[in-house]
Amino acid sequence: MLEEESRKSFDFLIGIDKGITLLMLENYRSGFVWKQYMKNAHVRWTEKSGGPLMTAANDP
Repeated sequence: MLEEESRKSFDFLIGIDKGITLLMLENYRSGFVWKQYMKNAHVRWTEKSGGPLMTAANDP
């Protein structure tokens, strides 16, 4: 009974892991997520100040 009610209440959910999967697929396809991430001033500052260097496989 409780399990049946729970399923009815949450039919609209697709899963907590689907969002990150979609982001990863889009980033692989076009690099859009990476480009947006690298536009962030904090990320650029960290990279310039000797922080972790990050590279994308699809950068020219």
